[in-house]
Amino acid sequence: MVKQFTFSLVSLILSFTFSYSSVPKKNGRDSEEKETRTYVSPRSDSGLFSLLNLDFPGMEAVKKNVEAGDFIKAKAAYLAFRREKSRVKWTINPANKPVRPTASAYPQADRIMKHLIEPSMSAPEAFLGEDINWEFNPVSPTEPYFTKEWTWCNLNRMPFWNTLGRAYWHTLDEKFAMEWVAQMTDWVEDNPVPLDENSNETLTWRTIEAGIRMLGSWMNSYYYFLTSPSFTPEAHATFIKGVIEHGQKLEKTTLDFPERTGNWVTMECNGLGTIGILFPEFKMSQNFVTVAIERLNDELDKQVYPDGAEVELSPSYHQVSRYNFMELAKLAQMNNIALPDRYIEKMKKMYEFNLYLMDPTGNLPAFSDSDPTNVASSLREAYDIWKDPKFLFGATLGKEGVNPGFDSYFFNYAGYYVMRSGWNRLDNCLYFDAGPVGSNHEHEDKLNLYLYSRGKILLTEPGNYSYDLSKWRRFALSTYSHNTIIVDGKDQHRADIPESRLLKDSLKNPWVTSPLFDYGMGTYSSGYQENRYKAVQYLPREYVGEKDKSISHTRHVIFLKPYYYVVVDFLNGKGVHSYEAHFNLNAPDAKLNKTTLSVHTLRPDSVQLGLFSMDSENMLARIAKGEENPILGWMPEEKRPIPTVVYLKNEEAPATFSTLIYPYYEGEPRVMYNKIMTDNKNVWGEKIKTPHETIALVLRKNNDISDFGVKSGIAQDFNANAKIIIIREPKNWKEVCLGFYGLSEYKESTLAFNLEKASSLLMIKGENKVLFYNSQDEEISITFTIPNTNRFTLPSKKWMIVTSSGIAEAKGKFAFFNKLNMY
Repeated sequence: MVKQFTFSLVSLILSFTFSYSSVPKKNGRDSEEKETRTYVSPRSDSGLFSLLNLDFPGMEAVKKNVEAGDFIKAKAAYLAFRREKSRVKWTINPANKPVRPTASAYPQADRIMKHLIEPSMSAPEAFLGEDINWEFNPVSPTEPYFTKEWTWCNLNRMPFWNTLGRAYWHTLDEKFAMEWVAQMTDWVEDNPVPLDENSNETLTWRTIEAGIRMLGSWMNSYYYFLTSPSFTPEAHATFIKGVIEHGQKLEKTTLDFPERTGNWVTMECNGLGTIGILFPEFKMSQNFVTVAIERLNDELDKQVYPDGAEVELSPSYHQVSRYNFMELAKLAQMNNIALPDRYIEKMKKMYEFNLYLMDPTGNLPAFSDSDPTNVASSLREAYDIWKDPKFLFGATLGKEGVNPGFDSYFFNYAGYYVMRSGWNRLDNCLYFDAGPVGSNHEHEDKLNLYLYSRGKILLTEPGNYSYDLSKWRRFALSTYSHNTIIVDGKDQHRADIPESRLLKDSLKNPWVTSPLFDYGMGTYSSGYQENRYKAVQYLPREYVGEKDKSISHTRHVIFLKPYYYVVVDFLNGKGVHSYEAHFNLNAPDAKLNKTTLSVHTLRPDSVQLGLFSMDSENMLARIAKGEENPILGWMPEEKRPIPTVVYLKNEEAPATFSTLIYPYYEGEPRVMYNKIMTDNKNVWGEKIKTPHETIALVLRKNNDISDFGVKSGIAQDFNANAKIIIIREPKNWKEVCLGFYGLSEYKESTLAFNLEKASSLLMIKGENKVLFYNSQDEEISITFTIPNTNRFTLPSKKWMIVTSSGIAEAKGKFAFFNKLNMY
């Protein structure tokens, strides 16, 4: 039970009494009894007062004047009720309005008084006209950066009403109240609610705006100006008429389209519930609240995966969804309205998503249509609600609270791998997106990478771009702008496949996190298709020709903790193809070594990134920067040229790319590498030498189940049946570290064993002892044939010493292996 919220398993307990007669009743699991609703227009005075509960406590004077037919006095009495007797609470309390000015001027509001909107969405400063045209757009529809979003967001969400309200409270200048009243009255009078048509095609009644402005600018400005003498009884009645129309529209939309889901639904229901809570004297208020909360409760099941990710798989829109679920819960709590326990508890996963995904500065990767998003404040909110110290850790960036207990994490529905060396600002953190495309806001970017190091983003991607019809928008959506592979100049195309959008079950991708290494893998096999520009808002593109499914792309990512990452790409299939591996570098420039094809960024802050391409046979490389035809080498929203590394091969499948991704500080590291295991066509092998260590990596290319010999030149030769083998010999160490994924059998002259089932395992081999570490969450059974014939159980996440006499937890001088502080 969460202390800050009052919960109950009953439906809804209000502090007022209403009838439930018009609320739809459940009929089985998937259907509802639908009833015909009749909506009375509030535009006439008689219509308005017929929609108010005149028997509501405190409304006696309103009722008296309505019954006498004196609507002028009834409006005055209703405003007096809202000012003096209404007990509902909002985040802005008119009682807190300053009694003396705290500022003599408010320039931002003065611009609004002149009907000026500042530049945004690639549009210049706009003058809305003396009489505001609420369908105005400063950009011609023939221009590539035209977007209806300008009219929807900049005008009809009324963000400037918040500015007028703040200006009024700071200056107490009545001109700001008069301006707000004029604008509000103008909008309501010019825009009657379109109940019987698809309002999402209009510019003033799109349902997402209807929900957003009820939650935000309309209610904020209402409470800012409620006590202003300029907010007359007539103006107040006009405002209330507008609010009732919003409630009618949002309720009708919610009930008429029960199959709809996503962020639009949360914003619509948030607005609907807000109206119902703040205006309990409306006859339909209880219906508004009940419909909104029941739908949001259902949407928590539809929109949030078990791993906490919102199904659109856009970290920015995850915040929109989380905010709308939580804000109505907070408003309900503020007004003593109970919610079911599961509503708020389900939300905890959405906050855990923020914590587990964030980099050490509190930011989330800009995947899909995402803006840069810092989640520290949301984690502070989570701590205030649940008092879980891990949220305090995230909110304070590790200064307080308790570490979550792990560094790296895999979201097994979203498909996001997060490979961290730690939570400190100086640590490394790579993101690998191997999940579905998402239910909306998709980019064609499967197997994309995004890299943080030392407080900087080094491998980047475009994130969101204005929802216009420009070529820049197309580029931001395309495979070209992401850190993955293009085949034959064609983009990925999976958004047309329903099962690529929503998952019914968790992904089966492999995942290993251990003190020695992290490992993840994903495959793209949905085909490549030519993508041409077409001037269409939101998705300015068209796919032409047949989709080519002859090539699949499997990407393996290995984090060799704590320093660097190895990415191995296998392109399997048939035929001769051209392949382009792109790496978008967040730097003003970069340099290419034409002999080794290695690349180094040239950043002024000395936090650099090196790319070392290890399968460079038959490969070309170049750095694209600021190219416009076609667009390549840009951060499109900023119109900032960046170096994009293009590794190119033209050959018959299968093809292989492998890249060591090495973030470093100041001096360039010296790296050498060469092929190993070349006599075995079923495996990929590389030996790498860095300033820190010597490494051997072996990856099985196929599903062959036989064991094979491993000659690394580092450890003693051995045979193993495993999918991934990692051998590390740190500088100045006498021991050799070995890591395995999918290991079932191991054999060499002094040590041989098999595992009950294929597992992840670490070993450290010294002169006289062997240490084992089971990196899995469950214990595993190990049976030795050399040096003994014993069977032991390896517990989860503990270093164990195995000798001829038995097995024991590593202690004493071996205790440091529990953290494997290798360097």
